[in-house]
Order: sequence, then structure tokens, then C-alpha cells
Amino acid sequence: TATTDQGAGRRGSQDAWALPHDGSEIRQWALPVVALLLGLLVENVGLYLGTRTYVHWMDELHSPAHGLGGEAAASGLKGSLGAADQASAVFVTVQLTAYVLETVTDMLPVAWCGLVLRSGNLRLWSQTLFAAAWLMALKGFVSWATVVPDDSGWEVCQERLGVDGLRYYR
Repeated sequence: TATTDQGAGRRGSQDAWALPHDGSEIRQWALPVVALLLGLLVENVGLYLGTRTYVHWMDELHSPAHGLGGEAAASGLKGSLGAADQASAVFVTVQLTAYVLETVTDMLPVAWCGLVLRSGNLRLWSQTLFAAAWLMALKGFVSWATVVPDDSGWEVCQERLGVDGLRYYR
């Protein structure tokens, strides 16, 4: 009957995947996505500013004209700028496990997104995406506000960034 179909809503009908007819429901689903994208923007700006600050800091430290003695002073500070990582030797042998773990963690958000969209749970969608947006923005702020030396050292950081990356941040 017509009243039964109206009472069942979108979840009970066959066109559950059809786009809603009114724009307010589209806005309700899109607003958390916009917030997530803004959080991602803030995170990337913070990471950029933090990396740029680190590169400038290390350039000044390694500059002979800066009055610190150039490479001699920088090599004397090398041990104090990086944190000693005692556990890294253990994890070098576990590359395959790390790849599997990375693959699984990459697939979790995809599976979550599919399940939430399939169930039509707007509340869970909104709460999760807004929380992720705040966490991304916080990560960007913390990356910018707490510039710390790379634990693998300036030389490894230079290799990882490459000539083009260093030119970009300078």
C-alpha cells in the first residue's frame, strides 16, 4: 500500500541507492565531507609549514656564514638533534608484516564508508567525519607548532626529499 511504502522510508524501498529528490538530504551528507576536506587542507598546510621550518632551520645550522663553524659545528650537534631509536633494528626485518598491516589499515576506511553508506546512517557518517576533520586539523597545527629534528638525521631527510623537494621547501 501507499502508506506502508511511505512509512518504510528509503531503507525499505528498492531504490535505496537512488539520489534523494530534495537538496537538504544531499547537503546533510555533503557537509561532513566538506569539513573533512577542510581538515585535510589544514593538516597539509601545517605539515608544509613544519617541514619548511625544519629545512630552513637545518640550512642555517649547516651554513658556514652563520658563525657556528659550518659542518664541524653541525656534526658536533648531530647526535643531540636526533632521538636514539633502539627499536628500529627489530622492525627492519618485518617489512612484509608492515606491508600487510598498511594494506589492512588502508582498507578499513573504505569498508567503513561502504557500510555506512549502505546502511544510510547519517549520524554515524557525520560524527566520524567531523571527528576526523578535527583530528586532521589538530595534526596540522601540532606539526607546525612543534618542529623537531628528524630522528634519522638531516642527511636521510635530504635524501628522502630529494633535490626538487629541498628546492620546494627553500
